[in-house]
Amino acid sequence: MATVQKTISKWNGGISASQKSGLPNSFRFAKHLDIFSDDDSVTLLPTPIKDTASVVTGLVRWMVSAIPYIDSRWGYDDAGNIYSTSAYLTWTLRRAVGGDSIGQGLLVFSNFLYYATATTMGRGGLLSAGVGSMAYDNDYLSDGTTNLDLSVTASGNTYTPLTGAPSETATNRETITPTKDPLKTIAIYVTAKGTGNWTVTLHDSLNNSLGSATIANASLTNGAMNSFTFSTPARIDIGTSYHFHVTSTVADGTMQTGTASDLETSQHKTYFGILVSNDFHPMAQHTNGVGGTVIIGNDNYLAELVPGVSYDPNKIEIEPGFTIRGITRENEYIVAYAWRGESTDITEEGKLFYWDGIQPYYNYSKPVSGGVPNAMGNYKNRVFSVIGGRGIMTLGTEPFQTIQSAPNLGRGKIIEVLPGAMASWQNRMHIGIGTNSTDSTSLIQGIYEYGNQSDRATSSNSVSTEVLNFAYTMSTGDETGATMRIGCVAVFGVDMYFSWKSQAGTYGVDRVTVSNDPATTGSWESLIDDDTAGKSGFVSAPHHQKESQRLIIRYLNLPTGCTVTPKYKLERAASWTYGTGTDIGTAGTTFCTMDIGQRYYEIEFGFDLVATTGYPTILSITHEFDPLKDETNPPY
Repeated sequence: MATVQKTISKWNGGISASQKSGLPNSFRFAKHLDIFSDDDSVTLLPTPIKDTASVVTGLVRWMVSAIPYIDSRWGYDDAGNIYSTSAYLTWTLRRAVGGDSIGQGLLVFSNFLYYATATTMGRGGLLSAGVGSMAYDNDYLSDGTTNLDLSVTASGNTYTPLTGAPSETATNRETITPTKDPLKTIAIYVTAKGTGNWTVTLHDSLNNSLGSATIANASLTNGAMNSFTFSTPARIDIGTSYHFHVTSTVADGTMQTGTASDLETSQHKTYFGILVSNDFHPMAQHTNGVGGTVIIGNDNYLAELVPGVSYDPNKIEIEPGFTIRGITRENEYIVAYAWRGESTDITEEGKLFYWDGIQPYYNYSKPVSGGVPNAMGNYKNRVFSVIGGRGIMTLGTEPFQTIQSAPNLGRGKIIEVLPGAMASWQNRMHIGIGTNSTDSTSLIQGIYEYGNQSDRATSSNSVSTEVLNFAYTMSTGDETGATMRIGCVAVFGVDMYFSWKSQAGTYGVDRVTVSNDPATTGSWESLIDDDTAGKSGFVSAPHHQKESQRLIIRYLNLPTGCTVTPKYKLERAASWTYGTGTDIGTAGTTFCTMDIGQRYYEIEFGFDLVATTGYPTILSITHEFDPLKDETNPPY
C-alpha cells in the first residue's frame, strides 16, 4: 500500500464559484474564519455581539454617526423608529416617526439628523444640544414657503363653483403649469363658503383626473386661502399644462377671481410634495462646488437640499421609467443606481447615473448588465455591486467584472441585498446577504467579506487575488430561512454593525470589533477532490478509485475551551461524517487525526471549530490516501 499525503497549509483562496476547482488555496465553503490576517494559518473571526436588547422592534435599514456634533450613533428601522446609542452599547428609542415611514433614508448633516418617510423629509436637532433636547419635525419642509410652487394673486370679482361633474368650458377651469413634481396641494381663496362641501379636481390636457380633494363645509374658512391636499400627490410632467376645477355640492359659495364668473382668473397657489412616494430615499452628503448639500434619491429624480437656503425635489431628472434605489460615490461623482420594475428578479435593466453636483443635468450614465443593482459601495475607489436576483457580485463599472453569485444559492432561487447592507471595513467590503430569499435551506445568509490580505502578494511583482469569504452570522445563530433579513451594514472606526431580523421574527443589531471574543463556532470545507498521484504531482482522476486512510489536522497548542473536529464526505454525500472521541482535538493538543479507511472516487474533507475566549490557530490539514496504482484503471 502506497501512502500519499495531500496537505493544505494556505487558506487565502476564498469561496470558490465552482465545486471542484477554483483559485489557488480556495475552498468549497468556510464560516467565521479569518483567512486574511496570515496566509500560513487560519483562526476564527471575532463574534458579533447584540447591543440592542429588546429595544429595536423593526429591521434597521440605515445607521449613521453624529460625530462631530455629538458622540452617538443612530439607526432607522422599517417600522419607522429612530434609535440612538449611548456609549455605543445601549440603544434607546428616540423617535417613533409613524405615518408612512419604513426607514427610507438617514443622514447627519450640519448639526441635524435628517430622515425620510415615503413622502416627506424629517429633521431632528440640534444634535449638539444632546439627544434628550432634540426637537423633531417629520415634515419640516412643508412650511408653505419652501414647498410653494405657483402663486397667482387676483381680486375684484368672484366665481361660483358649479355642482355636479366638472365642466370643461373655458371659464370653469384654471390652467396651471407646475414646475415641481409631484403636485400635492392646491389652495384657493374662498370669499364665501356658502353651505356646500367643496372639491378641487386636477385634470391633465386630455381631461383625465389625476386626483381630487374635498373639504367639508364646516372646515372651510371665509375670506382666506383654503388648501385642498390630495391624499396621493399627483405625478406630473414638469413644464406641461394641467388644469383644475372647483365644484360644490351646493352652488351658493364664491371664490376670488380677477374676472367675474371666470375660474381661469382665480387667486390660487400650488404646493409640491416633498418626496415622491417610494420605499427607497437614500441620502448622501455632497457639494455644489460652493458648499455642502444633501442629496436624496427621489424616485426618478435626485433631490437637493441646501439647509436654510433651498430645496428642490427635482434637481436632476434621470431617464423615464427608472427609479433610484441607492446612492454611492465614484471619484468626485454622486452615483445614483436605478432600476426598472418592482423587484430585483422581475426585470433585467438597471442603470448608473453620474452627477458632479454642479451641472443642471446628470453628467453621464452607464447601463448595468446582468440584472438590476441591489446595492453598491465604494471599495478601494472602485464600485462594488450586487446585481440581479442571484446576488451576482461585481467589481468596477468599465466593465462590470463578475466575481461570483451568492454561494450555494439553489437553482431557480433568488436573494436580495438592501442598499444599506454594504460597507467597507478593515480594507474589505462587507455585504449583508439575506433579504427576500426564496432559498430556505442551502444559502447561508449573513455577512460576507470580499478582499485580500495585501494588494502585493509574496513577491514584489505579484498581486494577491481578492476573494470572497463568509464572515459573520447574526447573534441568534440563524443562517438559513426565507423570512430572516439583513437590513444594513455600517462601519464606525473599529466597530462594524449589522442589523437583522431572525427567522423567529425578532430584531436586533450586532456589533463586531476586533477585541471581541472569537466566534463560538467555525468551519472549513475543501473543494470536491478527485485527485490521484501522477508522475509530476496531483492530477484529476474522477474515473479512478482511491482509498482514503486518514485526516491529520495540525494547529498551535489549543486554548482552553477550544475543540477541532475533523470531517469528510464521500461521493457527494448529503451529510458529513464527523470524528468522535479521540479523533477530536482538545485544549492542550497540537494535532488530531481521524481514520477513514474507505474507497472513493471523490472526497471532501474539513474541520469544525468550537471556541470560548481563546483563539485557535490552524496550521494545516492533510489527507492521506492510497492512489491504488497497482489496480487496473484507465491511465492517468
